[in-house]
Amino acid sequence: MAAYIQPYNPIGFLCPLETDWVGRIINNTEKPVIVIKPLGAGRVLPSTGLNFCYSTIKPMDTVCVGMLSVEEVEEDVELACSLIAGAEARRQYTYSRSKQVYVQGVTSE
Repeated sequence: MAAYIQPYNPIGFLCPLETDWVGRIINNTEKPVIVIKPLGAGRVLPSTGLNFCYSTIKPMDTVCVGMLSVEEVEEDVELACSLIAGAEARRQYTYSRSKQVYVQGVTSE
């Protein structure tokens, strides 16, 4: 089966045109498209990049994500499965000192 491969992510990293144009091209082709670089080489959070891709491609298209660790695989697969199923993924947020003022019940020191 023939398919196309196309970089596609919300910031347009390595996309040949603006993302709205690339999305239109992906959706107007009859062949499946494998979208790559959904996280823009680490410039986009998985929740943002995968949600963008899965919500704007055809059901027969797929998303290819590069990963460096087992933990990344687990996180991204869980997120992708939730998005494909149409459910909002529950994710753990990362916390650092700079975010403490935004967390209810945490006081800055």
